[in-house]
Amino acid sequence: MSQNSLTIGNVSASAARTAINNALDTLNTLHSGANAPSSPSAYMLWFETDTNLLKIYDGTDWITIGELDTTNNTFHPIIGLWKLERSGNDLLFEYNGTGVMKLTSTGSLTCVGDITAYGTV
Repeated sequence: MSQNSLTIGNVSASAARTAINNALDTLNTLHSGANAPSSPSAYMLWFETDTNLLKIYDGTDWITIGELDTTNNTFHPIIGLWKLERSGNDLLFEYNGTGVMKLTSTGSLTCVGDITAYGTV
């Protein structure tokens, strides 16, 4: 996968054409590969091909925003240590790698922990 520079220097026409094609290849592959670029730009998206994780660079660190399940062609949002996954018509909630809650399409909720009704958040 491609992670070429998007900067085209003052070069010959032939070198510029090659650099432009490489830059377009990088954009076409959503900046993807096994290792993120060492000098990313703020708000750059990166798809890590060895882990199937989609990340965004906040100017300081890479933040994981989701996981692409290439077997089932689905995307699972990740917020911090929380991961949301669809299984059939149900939603599964995972925290730090452990399933903690399931919400079915019929409205049934199954939780590993306690449930507080009419509480304050």
